[in-house]
Amino acid sequence: TLALEGRPVWAVAVCTLAATIKVPAIAAAIFVGFAWVRGVPDWRTRVTRCAKVSAVAVGVAAAVTIITGFGTGWISGALFATPARVRLAITPATDLSWTLASLLRDVGASVTFRGLESVVRVVAFAATVLVALALLRKTTTERIPQYLGLALAAFALGGPAMWPWYLSWALVLVAAWRPAQRSRALIAAVIIGSFLVKPDGILALPLGSSPIVAALWITAAALAWYAWTRKDQRFRRAEFKDGLGGTRSVLAEP
Repeated sequence: TLALEGRPVWAVAVCTLAATIKVPAIAAAIFVGFAWVRGVPDWRTRVTRCAKVSAVAVGVAAAVTIITGFGTGWISGALFATPARVRLAITPATDLSWTLASLLRDVGASVTFRGLESVVRVVAFAATVLVALALLRKTTTERIPQYLGLALAAFALGGPAMWPWYLSWALVLVAAWRPAQRSRALIAAVIIGSFLVKPDGILALPLGSSPIVAALWITAAALAWYAWTRKDQRFRRAEFKDGLGGTRSVLAEP
């Protein structure tokens, strides 16, 4: 909200403060800062803006570290190792590893679930970073909500453990994006996600259900890719018609 209102430095400060509580919020600070820096064509101004947002981010993080008295202990391996201890059937890296390990054992390969999962998790995280960088490269101040929301969804899906409420990082931003507001699939996902965790805090789906969950993830990814390519094709056709006839189709709107 601060970024969209033209106060990007305050936005970076607030997002950095949030990151000292929940690390994924640092993505918001990066997206806001990048959009503000690239908002001007002059390289000298860009360097100045980059230095300003970097100083604000470092200053806020340092202030919180000093005031709380925790020192730099919160920046440790446990920050990322703790979530990796949980293995959930709805985590894409986990259910794919479980499914592949089961199939490979059936054909006689000596593959362990833990060993395969350690590799798939790295690949999933690397893919997530590439997706986030691609979204970051395209982002502008006006498009921060949707691109940051998609990046946070990617980090939730590509992380070592995905509890359903992790997707709320993205949901609060994507909800401001008009195409998402018309998505029945998103509504269904929110409703289903609300019932995936039992009242005792245990996931309703056992790890043994991973093959079914993996099939659902693959189907969802294929449908999303199909919808995205269809949208891109309609966008290009609308641009082509606009160039020929001088009439701009609503499909060509960003």
